[in-house]
Amino acid sequence: MSSENLFYFSVICEAPQNAYASYITSNLVKVTMDKVSVPLHDSYFYGYRILYKNLEDEGSEWTARGVIRKNVDPITGDVSGLVPYTNYSFRVFAKSFRSVGLISEPFKVRTLEWGK
Repeated sequence: MSSENLFYFSVICEAPQNAYASYITSNLVKVTMDKVSVPLHDSYFYGYRILYKNLEDEGSEWTARGVIRKNVDPITGDVSGLVPYTNYSFRVFAKSFRSVGLISEPFKVRTLEWGK
């Protein structure tokens, strides 16, 4: 593998810590996490991604929500269009234009029943 290709496998930072569901409805979960420390020389910091997966659908794969483009607390992002009263798993990571950070440990959330 050339050194040019190794560049894409570098890790810019640790995994975001303390990720949790700060708000839950029947079809939306707001994810909140601590910001990460980004090396001062990394002028390519881009933001955070939230990954989520429906735990009740065996064919479900991890889906990425759009990028949260900030690194100032609080870091929050909404995942909408979820199925009511369903268990989901969430993970988060930071990314730059050149590389990504480590992925957080998963945490589980059950959406509320419809109308609650």
